[in-house]
Amino acid sequence: MGREATVVGTWQGQSGPGKATLETDFVRFSGPFRVRLTFAACHNIDVDGPWLRFTTADAVLALELGEPDATRWLDRIRNPPSLAQKLGLKPGRPVRRAGPLPPEVEAELARLKIPAAPDAPVILLGLTLPGGLGALDEAAASVAPGLDIWVFFEKGRKDVTATDVIMRGRVLGLTDTKVCRVSDTMTGQRFRKRP
Repeated sequence: MGREATVVGTWQGQSGPGKATLETDFVRFSGPFRVRLTFAACHNIDVDGPWLRFTTADAVLALELGEPDATRWLDRIRNPPSLAQKLGLKPGRPVRRAGPLPPEVEAELARLKIPAAPDAPVILLGLTLPGGLGALDEAAASVAPGLDIWVFFEKGRKDVTATDVIMRGRVLGLTDTKVCRVSDTMTGQRFRKRP
């Protein structure tokens, strides 16, 4: 999901401005206090005017997003996009495959019956780290300007970080355009080839 907004937050008698981040299965507020709540820990999530409220057994986190945004965020929580939607995958629209893809991506490709084709406009690249960054070099050389490469790799590595992957892409003439949570252990980074 990855939505962010500057809001006023309240939690256990504290209140103040900060940044709210909406992810696939949790919300985070960082300001004069910090809170991270999983949706599973909330008994209720609702909108009250401009406020989006997350009610737990102990307290309520309230975020003043404004009426349209509070409603949009609640809809996003109740109806999260599928992994295929986040990646822009369409039934029958071919992709180029390179490297071992995460099982979650493989499942979406099978569910949507997405064929592999060597000349497809999107490359799905699974990196095997730490030595697999060279595969990004090959993918960047083979894609035409304006087309996308989704790169999938492990989260939380110390030897090769997300920043390392992004910087390698930039050196290769790619622009990083989107990040997608694939699972608790895998992430996806979309690059677009600059003209």
